[in-house]
Amino acid sequence: MRESLIEAAAKLRELEAKASCAPWRYVPSGTSKCGNEYPDCVACIDGGLFYDVGDGTDTRLTIETRNNLLALLDILSEIREGDAKRLAGILRWRVTNEICNQEEIDMLDRLHTMCCKMEARK
Repeated sequence: MRESLIEAAAKLRELEAKASCAPWRYVPSGTSKCGNEYPDCVACIDGGLFYDVGDGTDTRLTIETRNNLLALLDILSEIREGDAKRLAGILRWRVTNEICNQEEIDMLDRLHTMCCKMEARK
């Protein structure tokens, strides 16, 4: 069975908890204090290193993704199975009873779309 993004976010949270802690950074090639030359690398605060990564877009994306993953997972983890259905009902009820303006309808519609995407099986 395929997993939903809710399940994927839970797996990522587990992996993040076991991984080297953030922050990560790019370290250009150079010479260490003891005189050893080293290639460019991505390093984390507790000493994890990935060598020969280059200072390209992929390296920067990896660093930014890793450093922001926990905050993004915190947001995504607020969505629960069944939220899309409940939001659809609220949206339908509010529109039918003309209780909200277009800006509120658009916001609820965006939240509903987000919940649908999180609950969908890949």
